[in-house]
Formats: sequence, C-alpha cells, structure tokens
Amino acid sequence: MLSMIPVIEPLSWITDFTKNLSLSYHQSKHMDRYLTGIITSRSKTVSGMNSQFMDGLSDKSMNRFLTESDWDTKKANSERITELQRHNETRWSKNGVAIFDDTFIHKSGKHIPGAYNFYDHAEHAFVHAQSMISLHYADYKINYALDYRMYVPKSEPGFKTKIELAMELMKESLQAGMPASTFVFDAWYMCDDIVKFIESIGRYYVGACRSNLQVMGREGKYISLDEYVKGIDNFKEFEVNDENLLIHTRKLRFKSIGRARLIVSKKGKDVICIATNRNDHATKIIADYMLRWKIEDFYKDAKQHLGLEKCQLRSIEGIKRHWYLVLLAHSVLKLGASESIFADSILRSSIGMKVKRSCIELLDKFVLWLVNGAKSIEEVRMELAGLLYRQS
Repeated sequence: MLSMIPVIEPLSWITDFTKNLSLSYHQSKHMDRYLTGIITSRSKTVSGMNSQFMDGLSDKSMNRFLTESDWDTKKANSERITELQRHNETRWSKNGVAIFDDTFIHKSGKHIPGAYNFYDHAEHAFVHAQSMISLHYADYKINYALDYRMYVPKSEPGFKTKIELAMELMKESLQAGMPASTFVFDAWYMCDDIVKFIESIGRYYVGACRSNLQVMGREGKYISLDEYVKGIDNFKEFEVNDENLLIHTRKLRFKSIGRARLIVSKKGKDVICIATNRNDHATKIIADYMLRWKIEDFYKDAKQHLGLEKCQLRSIEGIKRHWYLVLLAHSVLKLGASESIFADSILRSSIGMKVKRSCIELLDKFVLWLVNGAKSIEEVRMELAGLLYRQS
C-alpha cells in the first residue's frame, strides 16, 4: 500500500520549511510537491512522483520547474543552511567537523548529461556514472550536506581537479560562516595543496594516509608508511567510542605534506593511519575522524531512499537541481520531521525509518480526508481507481 499512497497535499512540515526560501508562489508549490515525492514515492522519476497526487497535475509543469524555471539553486541552498542554523537540533558549532568526499551516481544510459566512464577504485573497474564531490557538516548529534560540485573528466569543458573542487567547497563554506575547526577526509585528498590551504586559514585537518606515503624514518631517510608501521613496538591501549584500540602517535616529517602528527590505530588486523596538525589526545582525534563515515551514510541514504541515482532528466540544469533537492529533502527529514505527528519516534530513527513514517503520515491524512469528507464507497473507489490509473 505504501507504494501508491494517495497524496492530497504535500506534507505540512515540508511547506513550513520551504516557505523561508526565496521562491514564487508557484515555485514553492512545485518544490513542496517534488520534495514530498522524493521522500515518499517508490518511483523517483517526475512522472512517478507526480502520480501520487490526487489532483493529477501534468508532468510537464514539474519538468519545467526543474529545467526552465528561474529559481536560484545556490541561493535556495544557502537559505537551507541558514534555516538549519535557526534550530538547536541542526545548528553547527566549532566542535563539529567538515567532511569532503566523492561518490559515483551510476547511470545506464550512454547519453545522459554529466555521465562518463570513470575508474572506480572500490570496484576495480570502469563504471558509467556521474561524479559528485560534496562537503558535509557533522558532529555527534547531526550531519547534513553543505554543498556539492559535479566532476567532469579532463577532456570536458569546465574541467577542474577534485582537489580544486574540494578547495572551492571549503572556501565557500567559510564564507557562509561554517564554524567547524577541523576538516576531515580520506587518503585520496591527503596532499600538499589541501593541507597548506587548511593551515593557511587557521583550521585543522585530520586525513587518512596511503600506505605508500613517504615519512622520515629513524635513520634520517624517507621510508614508506607501511614500512614505518611494521617497525612500531610501542602501542598503547585506549578506548575510543566503546572500542579498545592499540594506538601509536608521533610527530614526523612527511615527504608530501611536511611536518605533521601521525596517529596509527590498530584493532586486530585492521590498521588505520591518519595525519593531523592537531595536538589533542589521540583518542579525541580518532573519534572525530570516525565522523567521516557520516558522509558515507548520507550517500547510501540519498541513493537508497531519496532517489539520488534515479533522476532521468536529459537536462544538465535539471540534474543539478535534482541533486540540490535531494540535499534539501535530507535536511527536511533531519529537521522538518520534528513537526510530524510521529515526532517523538521519527527524530531518533534512521533516514529509512523517517521515510516510512512520512509515508504513514500521508496515509493517515488520506484516511482523515475520507472520513471528514464523508465519502461514499463509490466515490472512494473512483478516487483510488484514478490514482491507480496514473501509477500504471
């Protein structure tokens, strides 16, 4: 039943959130509709989401909102971040971290804008996909995306390296007032340009290290990090996030990033090496680095529950707007769901459970609409028949 929920009107806590964005009346109505569809529709295509609504509005109108309407995505995104800072549940602080990473948005069509053949190091194979680089804020109670960039290959117009795009995102976050004192990233982004930029703005970094990274050994010669780790004989045991880890820390000179603090943590055969310019206790730095997995959770939720990979538009502008609306839908679920009739349970649940609760809320509204409208059995059947026809 939840796959064909009849929608009388968008969820009220979505409209409460979007009313603070600089949109015209019609743009706001379309956005509320689209966000409700992203969150509650099983089909994340324009026609699939539109078919949920009882009014049977034309798909063309929603397509125009995504591809032709003149609303400013960057401004709407900035206002989303501003709105999140008005609430204790989502307000950022200097004790949080800013995380950047990238993900592939897989595509099957060979002529979809922004999709190219990229090498996926996780799968050890080429994939046909769009590539997103994004920056997120996270602390121990909340996490959400700040902004993103679409990466294109070197042969394409507008090419910038992933390092350049990451630095753009960091600069813009600082201009927006993002207070997190530490930037966190994986080994791919551990390079001189990133490290020097972060240090130049008076912030800290915590980044993973590749095993072949060169460090100054005890004999005054550069050796691989892998070789250095094999020679460590002074691990100490500490507890981090309820896990017992063996930890070694020492300030070293790295060939690629200069002088930094190395922290090596071990649990069984698993070894993580991170470099940082922070002087806190190693357990606090490792705990903050573990927040990096929040961005992986976002990518998983956005693809599985919010249709990040389901956009079928053939307009690059429409695709980019869809991505921004996925970011907005995630934020609305993080904050706006507190206004839901299921608020007490929804705030403590996962994104997947928030989506299910939102679906149940729509069903609840539909039942109340039937009861309050004193619909006859024949009228109800006609309404449902029309809904099923649009969804077929």
